[in-house]
Amino acid sequence: MFPYECYYPLPFDDKLFTDEYLNEAAFYESLDRTRFVIIKNDTKKYDYSHVKYFWNDHYQQPGFFETLLEHWNNNPDNVGCWIDFSDEGFKHIPELTAYDVQEPWVLYGLWKEDE
Repeated sequence: MFPYECYYPLPFDDKLFTDEYLNEAAFYESLDRTRFVIIKNDTKKYDYSHVKYFWNDHYQQPGFFETLLEHWNNNPDNVGCWIDFSDEGFKHIPELTAYDVQEPWVLYGLWKEDE
């Protein structure tokens, strides 16, 4: 699944990634060049800085949250950053009070029941 827009994770498909879509996004790379983050401004009732990060180590990456804050400061009309965490990444959040946690949206596929 790819966090295509705020609220809308979709299956990865090359057809979704037009030049226009990519040109509207900001790309940031870690100093050691092992990680990157994509931030794309998006509007779903409110304007957000939509963060697309594909690893579960948000809190171990030096400068990660400073990068988000810098992007947000450069886009003052955005009400905040929308971050989609994987289940594993969510478990690594040390303090949830900084987040407005919502139930996951499922727009494609079926829920898999635990066995």
